[in-house]
Amino acid sequence: MSHFSDFSYLQRCSIWVYMGVFLAFKIWTSDRFKCLHPKKIFSGELRSIITILYILMLFMQASWDIVLAWIKYYEKFTIIPGTATIIETPFNSWTEQHKNASQSMDYVECINLSMQASVLILLQCFWNYISNSVAKRSFMTSLEFKFYIFWAISTIVTFPTLQYSYRNSEILRESVPLLAYSAIGLIISSLGIRSHKRFNRMLETLHMLENGSSVIARLEYFQEMNLLISILLCFYALTLGIMCVDGLTSTLIARSKFATDFLIANCNTCALLMWMVGIFIFHPRRTTEEIKLDNRSKSSENISNRDSLVATGDIELSSVQYQEPSMDEHKSRNSQTSQRVSKFVNSQNAVN
Repeated sequence: MSHFSDFSYLQRCSIWVYMGVFLAFKIWTSDRFKCLHPKKIFSGELRSIITILYILMLFMQASWDIVLAWIKYYEKFTIIPGTATIIETPFNSWTEQHKNASQSMDYVECINLSMQASVLILLQCFWNYISNSVAKRSFMTSLEFKFYIFWAISTIVTFPTLQYSYRNSEILRESVPLLAYSAIGLIISSLGIRSHKRFNRMLETLHMLENGSSVIARLEYFQEMNLLISILLCFYALTLGIMCVDGLTSTLIARSKFATDFLIANCNTCALLMWMVGIFIFHPRRTTEEIKLDNRSKSSENISNRDSLVATGDIELSSVQYQEPSMDEHKSRNSQTSQRVSKFVNSQNAVN
């Protein structure tokens, strides 16, 4: 992990800043931060839990990249003895303080990888939630649903355990957790392709039954998002796996800075797109029906609040009575009007 290019860390630092703003914007536009309400979180609502996980992952990923970028730029470069070749300062030449900080942040990154893998696994459960809530149909069996929950929970402890087990080997503690993540990513990607086929069968059934177009459009949207994130995850896992296998074997790719930077740039791009697609999945744009329903609920709530205020006497409804002006007021107004008319006539005569 610490052998990546220093520019890759700096690039991801800027990515996570923009991604945090984008995540906050989508949460606000989708449900006005209602998913972060403690009542929904403690009730176990899937979207609320995954949103919390996204916020934690974003914070942990940004922390890891910021610390490693600071270390990389502080250590700067070194010259290979006996040559004129300038390289980044290797890990063995770092200060002891930076080594300890890097190893500590690697545990943070492993926890982050565990949470990312768990979210991608729970995504399969989310399709079942969407199918039940939108199309009123089951997407998977209860046994399969429970298996995904168990797999997601067990994954949380997998990566920190691997990091601790290979803590004495510099190469293994960096490569093995990432290799395990790439393997899980390929498995989840294949599961996403299977979910795509399930979406196809469900949509064919709904077309035959001539269900509402809004339901079909909603399911087609999630089907496209599922296919897109599965393809991105496949490319991301393959690229990450290639770098890990190369680091464990011949280090042929690691000797070429261009090849290494190219693979890392591909990983960063796929990670950025995966984050965006994931946010679009769990916080999609509200439909017209949802906006109308929200406006109706707000108006009914305002009416009920007004009625309660009237009932408690906080608001007094009184009619405004019209009072006829008195005779003296009529006389004063008439005199003022006659004076204005006479002044206007005199001024016209003077001009003539």
